[in-house]
Amino acid sequence: YKIVTKMIFLSKNGANMIQFELNKEKIYKKKIMDYYTSPLYRGALSNPDFSTDATSPSCGDHIIFDGLVHADTIIDLKFRGQGSLLGQAIAGMICEYAIGKDRAVIMHLTHKDLLEWLGVELGPTRLRTIEFILTTLQKALIEYVK
Repeated sequence: YKIVTKMIFLSKNGANMIQFELNKEKIYKKKIMDYYTSPLYRGALSNPDFSTDATSPSCGDHIIFDGLVHADTIIDLKFRGQGSLLGQAIAGMICEYAIGKDRAVIMHLTHKDLLEWLGVELGPTRLRTIEFILTTLQKALIEYVK
């Protein structure tokens, strides 16, 4: 996948025009695009053990996680919501990783783990997006134990 954005900047009088293309291929690698366009874990569970619904105040991403837990192991996890390509893709990656794992393993995940999965460097705004998705799930798991 290759996403190209053309940007045009004009000086105040319009005489000096600079046009360039920004190639986002480095940011949105094929792996990320695949998770976004073919989300295997998108959906809802009919009788989840926990469910969380959150909207990021900084970027507006909306995420809902539904999960099933047995003996402290996540046995199923689905997500739904709306938001950025990156947020939706990382939600799918988290679901894929979490199924079959002990709840404590998910509680110890950090944004550094997610960056490793993504294989890209992120600026502060995109970093907040992936942190929001992860902490939303972690907060749900904390509430589940209570």
